[in-house]
Amino acid sequence: MRCPECELVYLSPRPNQASIHLFYPDDYAPHQSNKVKKNKKTSKEFSSQPPHPNARLLDYGCGSGAFLKKMQDLGWDSVGLDSSDNAVKSANSMGLKAFKGDFKHPEIAGMKFECITMRQVLEHLHNPIETLLEAKKHLVSKGRLSVSVPNIESLAYRWFKENWLGIDHPRHLLFFSPKSLQRLLKKAGFKLLDLRQIRHSNWLRESACNEIKARGMTVKSWLGSRKLSSSAISLWAQITNQSDCIQVLAEEDA
Repeated sequence: MRCPECELVYLSPRPNQASIHLFYPDDYAPHQSNKVKKNKKTSKEFSSQPPHPNARLLDYGCGSGAFLKKMQDLGWDSVGLDSSDNAVKSANSMGLKAFKGDFKHPEIAGMKFECITMRQVLEHLHNPIETLLEAKKHLVSKGRLSVSVPNIESLAYRWFKENWLGIDHPRHLLFFSPKSLQRLLKKAGFKLLDLRQIRHSNWLRESACNEIKARGMTVKSWLGSRKLSSSAISLWAQITNQSDCIQVLAEEDA
């Protein structure tokens, strides 16, 4: 469904807050431990040196901790939050500070951060405004918020519809466009500093493979499933602002 006022697309019907956990099994991939390869490039969705030594970064929805580890290696004093026991255990096993819960966790409640990241998180939330308002309380003056979400206006969505990797229903409850994401941030009291399209050619390949399994081979799914052509297509999608993922950088709107 699409809200006629804010243009936000949302899943309806959808699991409620009491039942949503049933769709995150123990083998849910983002919560699984994975080895962090040395010298691997930092995630395309956020890459920044800390503004000063010991600057704090909170990754909300840290998953297994791979991104948290990369940020720590860049020099950030990194802390993670996640709703999954498995994810937190995985992060802790790498020597990272991560806690199960939200901004009200006693280890986090009194802390302020130079940066808070929410990578592929907002689309999972029943109350994204409340979470963004809480995040704002935990930012230092001029602190930055980095948000990444799937892009419902992406080329891959138009090609593959419900087989697009960014749908992932019923875990994904919200589906953002650049415009609807900006409106949500503004409503929560943030001003936009930067918006960019982030390409993930592997998203295109996985979406194409989903399409092939569901409907059979087409020209688009064949092109999308091949590594060389998917890289070229995802680059073109980025240039024309049709990438699979949107990233924004924001700060409190004074």
